[in-house]
Amino acid sequence: MSICLFMSSNSLRNTTFECDSLGIHYEVSETDYVVDGNLGNQDDDDDEKQGDREDEEETGVKMVTKKKGGKKSVRVSKWDRNLDRLVPVGEFRLPYLPLNGKGDIVRMYTSSGGGSSSGSGSGSGGGSGAWVQRGKMLMKEGNRRFSTARTFLGVQGERYRWKERGRKLLMCHASKAGAEEEETQEEKEPALVVYHRHYLAGHQRSYLEICDTSVLPSLDLIVVTFLIMEKKRRDRD
Repeated sequence: MSICLFMSSNSLRNTTFECDSLGIHYEVSETDYVVDGNLGNQDDDDDEKQGDREDEEETGVKMVTKKKGGKKSVRVSKWDRNLDRLVPVGEFRLPYLPLNGKGDIVRMYTSSGGGSSSGSGSGSGGGSGAWVQRGKMLMKEGNRRFSTARTFLGVQGERYRWKERGRKLLMCHASKAGAEEEETQEEKEPALVVYHRHYLAGHQRSYLEICDTSVLPSLDLIVVTFLIMEKKRRDRD
């Protein structure tokens, strides 16, 4: 049986995903760009610069702190019934005018107990994880130079792939076949998650259809990576 996560709007920066019958609720919102646990718009520039240097040394990602009126990131939070509040599960920054993708960074939040958690750092009630380049989480595989498909790892090392089929963005199991066989083999596999977009306000809402409930342990990662992939897809249109 499929599960539908309905979106409150088609915005990828301010929206919600919810399935009331299962108590699933995600909130997506723009927030101040956070660096090393400190708000990017704090006035103590020396602390910000030191935090940037430490993050750069740890991850190799060039950090750009937010000044007042400057950059924002998109944060995904999930309602935790045990804690009775929203807790962050992931965050990403996709510049409006990225330079060779170098500004595209993402992080998942580490688990501090309670709720689901993953080896990639998603989970309820977590602290902030390290920023990484988007390409290290959503990986390009195979020999197709202009392919827009990207692969990521689920909570137990499962390989999932976001790809476009027709005009729809969907997620399937990433094939373990050779590069020449991947596309053909994956076309035969059923989709695990499908994005259904509706354009007319006041009519049916857009939603993510979870076609296979075996992916639910990786739902935090699925929501975050979907937002990134759909943003990139819209940028190309």
